[in-house]
Amino acid sequence: MFRSKVRFSYARILNEFQINFAYEFRVKAMTMRRNIISLFIWVTIVAIFAIHVIISRKKNDIKTISERSITEVKTTILERTESENIEKVKNNPMKDVVLKTETTKGMYSRELNDEDKDLVGLKNTVNFTITTTTSKLLRHGDANLHEENLKTEIIKLKNENNRYKLSNNLLMQKEKQLKNLARRLASKLKGKEGGLLPKLDPSLPWIFAITPTYSRYTQKADLIRLSQTLMHVTNLHWVIVEDSSYRTDLVSKLLVESGLSFTHLNIQTPPHMKRRRGEKYNKHHRGVLQRNLAMKWIRENVNIAKTPGVVYFMDDDNTYHRKLFDEMRKVHHLGVWPVALAGGLRFAGPKCAKGKVTGFHVKWGADRSFPIDMAGFAINLRLLIKEKPEVIFESTAKRGYLEPTFLEQLTTLDQLEPMANNCTKVLVWHTRTESPKESLKGEKEMIKMGRPSDPSIET
Repeated sequence: MFRSKVRFSYARILNEFQINFAYEFRVKAMTMRRNIISLFIWVTIVAIFAIHVIISRKKNDIKTISERSITEVKTTILERTESENIEKVKNNPMKDVVLKTETTKGMYSRELNDEDKDLVGLKNTVNFTITTTTSKLLRHGDANLHEENLKTEIIKLKNENNRYKLSNNLLMQKEKQLKNLARRLASKLKGKEGGLLPKLDPSLPWIFAITPTYSRYTQKADLIRLSQTLMHVTNLHWVIVEDSSYRTDLVSKLLVESGLSFTHLNIQTPPHMKRRRGEKYNKHHRGVLQRNLAMKWIRENVNIAKTPGVVYFMDDDNTYHRKLFDEMRKVHHLGVWPVALAGGLRFAGPKCAKGKVTGFHVKWGADRSFPIDMAGFAINLRLLIKEKPEVIFESTAKRGYLEPTFLEQLTTLDQLEPMANNCTKVLVWHTRTESPKESLKGEKEMIKMGRPSDPSIET
């Protein structure tokens, strides 16, 4: 029992000793390894530094050797050239003079060689001044270029400013027009003017109706009747031109009260183009200047790309069917139709066959190229504005030839478009309002009696 215990304690002590010895050995081995690695690192660093120093010295030696060799080669070349020049001079009969010049050259060259350093310094200073002056000049040139760029930019900005001013003025004009239109619409909605709003439909072409008018006793009655008809027409712009030196209040008020889209113009016919006492009523063409002015306004203010449509010359005393305006919207070039109570006949107008105009039904002037009444045709805006922008009515045309001379400039017979069911329906009447002779006679008698009608009451 005791022996077994001794053995167990001895084995235990031996085991602990082995464990401690192994641990100490491992620690010592690790420290030795670390020392060896650090020593190796230091040795490599020292070796690299030494190699670097050796290589740098060799490079410096090589540089000095190469510089020395170059200078030696230069001196040898100079000596050889001098010796060759001396031999040539010896063979020359003028050798004394040449030798003196060569010796003086050598002296000057030696002096220059002695002063090489000063010359190099002077050269460096000259180069420095040249570079500085050139840089200044370049900067000055850049400044000039920058100034020119600024000037061009200023000019561009001024042009843009002017363009914006013009556009601003146009916008202000449009704003004024819209304000006036808004006032008119507001007054109409309130019932102050008692008129109607213009009928508009963006899907339909526009009709620009040109009406020349002049002051007379029946003027207001004719314009009222005509405006009542036009109130039922969609997309119609009424261009009314007065034969006057100014726009009268009578026509202005009538247009505002009508509720139509309109343009009010005026131009006075010269006295030599007007009818005088004793002359026939149709000796002079009436409304020539007024129609030409209206066409000028249309050409300057209507954009055919945005506002397609037709132009129709509409006298203020004729009678028009509402369907006529629906027909003329279909015109692509120049449309024609018959006119009743015109040309001394019940109706006068084109003869048609198979959708083409073949002739004209007229009583007087059958030899005319286009014996058509002013109320018997409509022109597409594209033809009048884009294709024929210079065509106007000729005041010097013969009696009865005002329409033919105008149409000859626009179209040919085969280009005419027959409207109104192939020119078989009458939709316009060439009526004429006669002067009220009895009323005028009675008014004159009342004036003689000192009892005239109240001039403030407009008729």
